Amino acid sequence: MLCQITSNPYGDPDAVALTPASFSEDGLPRQSFVRPGKLFTANESIVVRPVGQLSTGAHRIVVEGLVRIIEKALG
Repeated sequence: MLCQITSNPYGDPDAVALTPASFSEDGLPRQSFVRPGKLFTANESIVVRPVGQLSTGAHRIVVEGLVRIIEKALG
């Protein structure tokens, strides 16, 4: 299961900004945004290569954002 990452937050109030400090290894070439409300599944065969590893803190923020979205949907 994956979250959309884009260079445009599209006015999404749940978007989480990713900066170079958000990565413990490598990273993205520009500021980007994770959109926890945009989940999808994909087969690992379509992944060309990894581009970075989120830091533990950034990963936690994304997961917490996803949990908030699910809790809001469940009421």
